[in-house]
Amino acid sequence: MELNKNKSSHPLQLIVKASESIEKNHFTKKSKKAVENFRRDLLPPPEQYYANELKRFTRRKAQGSALCPFHDDHSPSFTVNLKTGQFMCFACGVSGGDIVSFCMQRYSLIFIDACKALGVWHE
Repeated sequence: MELNKNKSSHPLQLIVKASESIEKNHFTKKSKKAVENFRRDLLPPPEQYYANELKRFTRRKAQGSALCPFHDDHSPSFTVNLKTGQFMCFACGVSGGDIVSFCMQRYSLIFIDACKALGVWHE
């Protein structure tokens, strides 16, 4: 059985050619619109946000700990970086990079809906 060595007929090559034909401005316009709508500067301070969202929240220097809202936690295993909003549970492994990511995971929201819930998406 002889393989077709014509790269232009390979499925991946066809996908690349198709994607090259899509107007580049389409993505640029959507990206600019998203940047204009998302107002990171309006996010609440991580300590304030997590203190309201988590049970048994305690602060320890630049980190906070609490009961994990993603599993049945009886001993605080959930930690947050109070400067960046990064979070991680050492028991169940859930993690994320900021408050938006936390909101998305906890409430099963897409990015825009999480931003709207946090009051940082303005159209």
